Amino acid sequence: MPYSEFVKEAMQYYKSLPIETNALYKKYSLAIALPDNLNCGSNADADLDKMISQISEKTRIKFDVVVTNSFARSSNPSVQVTKAEDADEGTLENKSFKSSEDKLAAYINSKAKYFIKINTAKDAKSTLNILFATTGHLSTEVFVKNGESAKAEVSEFYFSSAAESATISVLHEVECAENSVMEINAFHNENEKTSVVSLCKGGTEEKAKLYLNSVYCGSNATKARSILNAKGQASRIEVTELAFGISSQQFDIDTAIINSTPYSSVSLESGVILDDLSKCMLKGFAKVADKTRGSISTIVEKGILMSKDAHMDALPDLSIDYSNEVKASHSASTTPIDQDALFYLTSRGIEESQARKLFISAFISKYISKISSPSAREIAMSIMLDKLDKKAFGTLSEITPRNIWMVARPTR
Repeated sequence: MPYSEFVKEAMQYYKSLPIETNALYKKYSLAIALPDNLNCGSNADADLDKMISQISEKTRIKFDVVVTNSFARSSNPSVQVTKAEDADEGTLENKSFKSSEDKLAAYINSKAKYFIKINTAKDAKSTLNILFATTGHLSTEVFVKNGESAKAEVSEFYFSSAAESATISVLHEVECAENSVMEINAFHNENEKTSVVSLCKGGTEEKAKLYLNSVYCGSNATKARSILNAKGQASRIEVTELAFGISSQQFDIDTAIINSTPYSSVSLESGVILDDLSKCMLKGFAKVADKTRGSISTIVEKGILMSKDAHMDALPDLSIDYSNEVKASHSASTTPIDQDALFYLTSRGIEESQARKLFISAFISKYISKISSPSAREIAMSIMLDKLDKKAFGTLSEITPRNIWMVARPTR
């Protein structure tokens, strides 16, 4: 299919499809205004270069790939960056996120400026750091293929300095070949002028492992959808999500995990901290397909409300088509900060504000510790605690390893 026809078809689906098809989720859905025109200002390159330099200096990370609303470049031979209109017909035809199935996918398919292709060869090991930095609208697609028995770690960092309303929309398609191990970490710290649309579809072949860790700290509004499918026998998928909202931030996080084969294991662990007038709709769906003997499926959603005006809707859901010799469970809880725990800490001479911070940092650490990279953990924790201290987001503080309480993680 020629690119022009691909875009035309995607836009037709975008205009015709509803934002939600699930009857229950229609009530719990965040509407984000998506721009038709994604052009940026004439001074974008200078602003972006300065922004990238500041981020690199503070994080002390050498980014293998930099994607902006004005340009995209790669310094790693395993990563191919192409303009969307230059994509080959095979890529357009073989995409797993079809425009016909999702309104937001159709939008990104029609608007994406760049295609980022990451390929890890058989038996290879790789570590990649990707920076998404923008002063305006940004739309891109990322394709990740992990070869047989390969091991890869991809960390993505999202920052914005938009002075006017802007949208970042990113679509991921992830494939993990037999016996491969893939970890993808996404850290969102956009400013209050920015809205985020994040889509991900991933699958694992036999005995493959996929770990997806997402940290949502920035943006005025975030709408995230993920579909992760354990397609190969004895494969494993672990999804960890952490969101921290203040002011009037809103989060709509919708994640589906699927057991499609025997002895597959999938889990979704979500943590949310909300203060002020912030809101979160946390929608976790697990499906155990037919003939999946020995499979395991788990959803755990937890929320802490730091303000009486904060609000969270936790909606775990489970569908089991095959009930013999499978394990499946889901749970959700929302609570204010434990007053007994605060009393215990203050009774030992710790000020209440510091006690609250210790309690929140312990909660955050449980999710941050799932990330393999020490530097990525430090950045995530520093961003979260800076937000807790200053009641602001979208800025980058000094990166320190403070208050990261490690939790034991299974060997990968």
